[in-house]
Amino acid sequence: MEKIKLRARDLLFPAAVFLFAAVCCFSTTLIGDDYYMYYAFDKAGLYAFAFTNGRYIANNLAFLMIRYPAVKAVLYTLTLSLLIMLLARFVQFREKRPAVSWLAFGLFLTMPAAIVRETETWLFGYAVHVIPVIFTLLYMRLCFRSFRGEQLKQRALIPLCGLLGFAGALFAEHISILHVVFGIFVLLYAACRKDQRLRAFQIAFAAGAAAGLCVMLLRPEYGDVLNETESLTYREISFDITQMYYHLYKMIIPMFAKQFCLLHLCIAGALLMLFVRADRSGWKKGRILYVRLTLGCTVAYAVYSVMMTAGVPLKSLTGSERVSALETAFVFLYMLSVIYLARVLTGRQRLLRVTVYI
Repeated sequence: MEKIKLRARDLLFPAAVFLFAAVCCFSTTLIGDDYYMYYAFDKAGLYAFAFTNGRYIANNLAFLMIRYPAVKAVLYTLTLSLLIMLLARFVQFREKRPAVSWLAFGLFLTMPAAIVRETETWLFGYAVHVIPVIFTLLYMRLCFRSFRGEQLKQRALIPLCGLLGFAGALFAEHISILHVVFGIFVLLYAACRKDQRLRAFQIAFAAGAAAGLCVMLLRPEYGDVLNETESLTYREISFDITQMYYHLYKMIIPMFAKQFCLLHLCIAGALLMLFVRADRSGWKKGRILYVRLTLGCTVAYAVYSVMMTAGVPLKSLTGSERVSALETAFVFLYMLSVIYLARVLTGRQRLLRVTVYI
């Protein structure tokens, strides 16, 4: 009887995740680019009008989900469930307590509405932005297991990781670049650390990601966009530093930094708890000062994000771009503070994992 109770308890979390994913699946509606694929008479015309990029896998998965409800029901529910389960396993790490998984699920449920609209409820956006994250998390999980010294089957992992890198690079340009950068970072990390070895599956992933990015960029539309000769005038490739600042101020900071107020509160609370429980007897005065300053910055940013989410954003009160610049500087100070505190309070062994989480 006790075994049955334990098994039922183990199945409760996956069942809740699957139910949530199914509800999200049947709550989606056609938005924006979804209409192109739903009402297109032939796929050739669709490729000429809407598929003018190298997002080969994302385009076809989006087409299948939008045109065929049965495919959407299966693919959407399974991939979203897998994504949440992977995130929960990452947060859980070596902890066997179910509460850690439920915490990760709860934080996922509190995702800001603006990001949910761009990912979960928009089918084309789901195929482009959400599904490739599964490829990233699967590879990260393999890397962390390898870094911990686990013996992995290299022969099976080499083609698998090569496929993960190559396929993951055919969803969206920014994710393709992310996979290449992350693949190179893992290679450098494994090569430079004395306690690590360079593995063949790590080389396979980096090579697959680079090959996928090359296949994507071979599309002639990217050259037309770069030369400003493309018919779709809303797309551009700009190396202007002012444009980078513009996107940083207008999109990245408001959408991906300030709105996650509950997450910032959890980070600040966790760091405060680690600080209280830390053995500070061997700390020098300089370290104590830096820890207090960075901890104050972390708590201040968490409070600020709550105020800006629940109240009136400062940017709406003034047209000055200095407010955006100050907010951006505050975000970077917060990030540096969290990384420094993670280094001091968790040690070198967990620094990489904590930094990747952030």
